[in-house]
Amino acid sequence: MSNGASPSVSRLAGQLRYLFDERPELRAASPEVLRDLLSREDRAARAVARGPLTDHHEHRRRFLELDDRITLDAVRQARAMVVGESVGARATRPVASGRRRDNTQHWLVIAALTLWTLGLLGWLVNLSLYGIDRATWTGSTLLLVMGAAIAGAVWSYRDGNR
Repeated sequence: MSNGASPSVSRLAGQLRYLFDERPELRAASPEVLRDLLSREDRAARAVARGPLTDHHEHRRRFLELDDRITLDAVRQARAMVVGESVGARATRPVASGRRRDNTQHWLVIAALTLWTLGLLGWLVNLSLYGIDRATWTGSTLLLVMGAAIAGAVWSYRDGNR
């Protein structure tokens, strides 16, 4: 059964971009695997488009009647567009070198430090009013844990932005 013109290479490249975003492991897949996957999706979409209100069994029957119209060469060209390689070369995604920048918001670090400082002031007031008791020890422990978490976040931010 004839099914019209094949999708353009640029359309296939767009589908591959979405596919690679959803399933990054497919970047390493062979062009044959990608062609088969794109062909199944193409046939399924065309089967549903011919009768959107029909049941699953009718869609399946139409799916089986339709021909594959995506060629291996078109997939290679589309893949080359997406990963920026020359047509016919082995597809490999370049690995970014260096550290990844931390995108922690400055206001978040400032807010955490402000809360810790207020907690320290409250602890000092509690210590001066009631002396060393159970609440003071609990507050000390919370301040230490919170301080360690903030120090780790600040260290990560500093380390990630070198």
